[in-house]
Amino acid sequence: MDRLARNLADLLHLVTDLTGKGVKVTFQKESLTFTGEDSPMATMMLSIIGAVAAFERSMILERQREGIAIAKARGA
Repeated sequence: MDRLARNLADLLHLVTDLTGKGVKVTFQKESLTFTGEDSPMATMMLSIIGAVAAFERSMILERQREGIAIAKARGA
């Protein structure tokens, strides 16, 4: 799921757009399937998992920036 979109808004838009065109979207790892007639629970799970993936991505970028700053301070 985190490979499909880099933020929650894009993920929700992509899934809504695809299902609106008749495409069935299945996330194997998370065991979620979206067809356009999704339950509120499935939509909530998509939002929560997407938000966690976006958070993880932002944490990775923050650690990367910190590592670059430390390397620059050491003269690397």
